[in-house]
Amino acid sequence: MSVPSLSTALRDAGVKCEVEALDGLAVITAESGHERFRDENLRRRVLELARDHGFTHAAIELVGPRPDHGAALHRD
Repeated sequence: MSVPSLSTALRDAGVKCEVEALDGLAVITAESGHERFRDENLRRRVLELARDHGFTHAAIELVGPRPDHGAALHRD
């Protein structure tokens, strides 16, 4: 498993992201362009690249602006 080579391959494929490894899982945090991940072909390509670089699974985390209160969920 190679995080640097997967990161490079994803960027070459046009996916701006950060990659972390958790055992065989590649955690891919998308920096922007979340709407692009609606495309099933792009999601398949990301998984294919992850497998090509030694990972068994891939998770895509979509990071967006946080609400003003700073929590992911509003709590009373």
